[in-house]
Amino acid sequence: MDDHGALCSLQSRDDVAFVRISGDIYLDNHEEFDAFLSESVSPRFTKVVLDATHVKTICSAALGAIVKAHKRAREAGGEVVFVNVQRKVQTLLEITRLASVLKLLDTDQAAFDYLSSLP
Repeated sequence: MDDHGALCSLQSRDDVAFVRISGDIYLDNHEEFDAFLSESVSPRFTKVVLDATHVKTICSAALGAIVKAHKRAREAGGEVVFVNVQRKVQTLLEITRLASVLKLLDTDQAAFDYLSSLP
């Protein structure tokens, strides 16, 4: 994998999916990220945690994929939330006002507790 590759993996706990993102998401790999995220938000998983521990940069196309996934999850009664957001990405989310749409939490447990409280 090159330095610009985004590696995603999926783990689950009850009805919550944890998408682990390892690496930055650029225009040259956002389609792979979009496809993975589209498959992750499914009838089985409408509550999704995006772990951004290793994401220092994210392109606008990837932000669009996240918004699309969040909308699909909300329509199905779930939600997409972020954990472990790096400062640069958090600043981008604040500038684009996505921080007011997407919940940003500190830990997997906080995200799990929040999503588990949804009906």
